Amino acid sequence: MSFQRWARWWTVASGVSLIAVGSAVGAFAAATAAPVKTRVLIVGGSAAFGWHDKTGLGYIERGLKSWSRNPAELTFQNQAIPGATVNNPIIHKHYLGWLKASPKIVVLGWGLLNDLRVGTPWSEILSKIRQEALEALAAGSVVFVVTPPATTTTFTVNRGGENALVAAVIRTVSAINNRNLYVFDVLTREESWLLQHHQSVLGYMQGKWDPNTKGHVLAGKLLASELKAELPRGSVGWVQPAVQPQARSVELGSTT
Repeated sequence: MSFQRWARWWTVASGVSLIAVGSAVGAFAAATAAPVKTRVLIVGGSAAFGWHDKTGLGYIERGLKSWSRNPAELTFQNQAIPGATVNNPIIHKHYLGWLKASPKIVVLGWGLLNDLRVGTPWSEILSKIRQEALEALAAGSVVFVVTPPATTTTFTVNRGGENALVAAVIRTVSAINNRNLYVFDVLTREESWLLQHHQSVLGYMQGKWDPNTKGHVLAGKLLASELKAELPRGSVGWVQPAVQPQARSVELGSTT
């Protein structure tokens, strides 16, 4: 017998006031109510999806859980697709629909390597990411633009090219000038970390294109440290953009 059903039976049997029982039922419901969930929508390619992370769900989810003061309240809708470019038709078709679910945070985690591989024009890449950021902001979501982990190709076939494209993405989204948009440059941070610690990226890779579990763990820690530096309360809220200053790009620094 449910508490509400029992309370109603006991009231009739004993003549106790319905008002008193109603108050008790309300207090019981409030005490047992499920915590409010924080929805997080993730779009991007294989790294954002968490490809090859055998003990977790990828560097983005790892980083956000480590940063959050209430990680159990985070609920992830990871719509990243391994191998996707910014013009992926599935993401393009459903993105606005996903935003209708009112995610509190939208993470744009495009790895860019797929676009570099197939030769997507930079103008298309920058335009698409800017459009996704604007649409998420218009839906009332806070936007995290997260750059990808370093890979073998970062230091070989895409040497310089990936970094230049990442820098262009950062400039493009920062020009939106909205306090609800944040940029976290994991790629540059990880490159610096590897050099400072005299380590090769090979130990953090699954093949040439994707991080392995160890790579996701490292990138997640670097992302979490940047989130904690920028948002030390372990949460983020919508700021009404009356006068919109420039979107913040987290300043790079060393980590231990």
